[in-house]
Amino acid sequence: MMNNISADFIAEDTYLKRTGNEYLRYYFIQAADQLRKYLPEYSQYYTRKFKEAKTHKHKRALVLTARKAVRLIFDLLREEKLYKPPALKGGIAYKKKISLVSINVNLFHPVLSDG
Repeated sequence: MMNNISADFIAEDTYLKRTGNEYLRYYFIQAADQLRKYLPEYSQYYTRKFKEAKTHKHKRALVLTARKAVRLIFDLLREEKLYKPPALKGGIAYKKKISLVSINVNLFHPVLSDG
């Protein structure tokens, strides 16, 4: 068994024993990265964890954000509910995003465009 200890030296980075599905872990990390970009709740959580981490700040904050997302997804599946993001003050950000998406769809989809 490897302890990463030699005399008085103790390694700062030790091997993480990974269990579970490696593909599922990868996709949860990718989802967490998107959540932090588009949902203010997850962005604030990521920022807080980024500041708290001592080393590997981005990776640690992203993994913790993914764990938060896993808890949310598990609860939604268990209770058989759809996710409804918390409403923003005035709802301005979501309205802008939806209008931009609808404009882009109309430009690239000939059936939906006016002309």
